[in-house]
Amino acid sequence: MNTFYNNMPEEFVRLIQTKPEITEAVWRWDCSLYDAMITTFLPSINHVLSPEVIKTLRTYTRELRNYIQSTLTRFPVTFYHKKADVARIFSAKFRRQLSLNFSAQTAAAVLSMPEHVTVMCQDWERFDFDGILDQTLWVCECDTLEIRTICTYIYIMYLFFIFIFTQSLFII
Repeated sequence: MNTFYNNMPEEFVRLIQTKPEITEAVWRWDCSLYDAMITTFLPSINHVLSPEVIKTLRTYTRELRNYIQSTLTRFPVTFYHKKADVARIFSAKFRRQLSLNFSAQTAAAVLSMPEHVTVMCQDWERFDFDGILDQTLWVCECDTLEIRTICTYIYIMYLFFIFIFTQSLFII
C-alpha cells in the first residue's frame, strides 16, 4: 500500500484532490476488498485457522489504521478519513469474527469429548433453577414473570443442548 500511494503519479493525486466521486469510489472498493478478505479467511464460523495466521490477522487489523494514516499524508483529509473509517469498521468486524471463531473452535474441542459433555449434563441436572429464582427475587425488585421466563429459557436451551448431544452420539 505504501509503495502504491507514494509512487502514484501526481495527476492521479490531483484527481483524488479535486474529484470527490473518486474518494467515494475508493471507499466502495475498500469495502468490497475488506469484505472479500473476511470471507476468504473465515468462510464459516468454524473454519480452522492456524495460530500463526490468527496472530498475523490480529496484528494486521490492529495496525491497519495507523499504517493508512502514515501512508496517506499527501492526500486530502476527506480521502484519509474515508479510508481510515472503512479500515476501522473492517478491523472491528474482523476481530469480532476472529474472536467468535476462537470461541467456536474452543467449544467444538470441548464438545467433541463425551466425558466433558457428560459432566456438563450432570452439572445442568443439578442446577437449582427454583433456588436461583428465589434468590434473585429477594435481591432485586424484578418482575417475577420476567425472571421465571429467563430461567425457563435457560432450561429450554439446556434441553435443546441435550437433544443435540444425544443425536450426535447416534451419528457417531
